[in-house]
Amino acid sequence: MKALKIIGIIIGVLFAAILIIPLFVSSPAVVSAQIEIALEPEQIFPSVASFEGRTDWDPWLTTDSTARATIDSKPGYVGSSYAWEGDAVGTGKMEVISVRENEYIESHLWFGAVEEPALVEWAFQQVDGGTQLVWTFTQDTKYPFGKLGMMIGKVFLDKSFNTGLEQLKEVMEANPPKLSYLG
Repeated sequence: MKALKIIGIIIGVLFAAILIIPLFVSSPAVVSAQIEIALEPEQIFPSVASFEGRTDWDPWLTTDSTARATIDSKPGYVGSSYAWEGDAVGTGKMEVISVRENEYIESHLWFGAVEEPALVEWAFQQVDGGTQLVWTFTQDTKYPFGKLGMMIGKVFLDKSFNTGLEQLKEVMEANPPKLSYLG
């Protein structure tokens, strides 16, 4: 009988934690990482906005040998999309919805069959020696399980974003796109 009482108390505490902890988790969930790349914004922006070359640095695809990606680049970038499928990374799609040339990219991101997209933003700021690049993910989370899941997921997203930015820096700086100026 005493063992059942202890098990009941443990289950009660876990249930209470599942309901109480999410009350203190902010919504929407935001993950952001930044890096400085020794290139001009106009050298980096086209690759990020069009998704061209993304498979060379994407932090998730580079860890899933079964992953396949489909890139559909559009003139002016808006409407460009990037879809993926793999055993470890699952399925998803990202689509550019707004740009300010060489400054900002706004995209929607869907994981699997999720109806409500997350927001992915890229900000490019010219600094001494190159470009400060900020990659941000924002997603509304629902109480309680969405908030709990994102609380744990933020740790992995933060690590992935930093890995992705390091890989993007390495790829871009190793093969810098040439700028052509008219005039």
